Amino acid sequence: MGEQQEAVVRSLLDSLVAGDRDAAVDHFSDKATYNVSAWSDPLVGKDAIRAELERQAAVYSDLRYTIINVASTDTVVFTERLDKILVGGKEVIVHWASVHEVDPENKITATRDYYDMNEIETQLL
Repeated sequence: MGEQQEAVVRSLLDSLVAGDRDAAVDHFSDKATYNVSAWSDPLVGKDAIRAELERQAAVYSDLRYTIINVASTDTVVFTERLDKILVGGKEVIVHWASVHEVDPENKITATRDYYDMNEIETQLL
């Protein structure tokens, strides 16, 4: 159960690794929501998600990820990852969890990311 939905999420992540923000945005439904951090207000729609991905690209580069755990149903994919990024030329390692809701057309309708900003800031000192 959830194999197709997991493939969608892995494809999204691979698009981000490749720096292909157009392909990444194409994984989302037109009215998708994205909570950059789960407690923040959601961005709504592909244009807002694209703008956020562009903003992120200006802050960090060279995303690499390792999925530690994945769990899924036919509508939801949870990933626990170890993400590595470059920020100002410095490698930063972040423990990251995401929840992705996937519709029957295999489009992501919602993404909520969970991470500890302190972990990032500590590595940038």
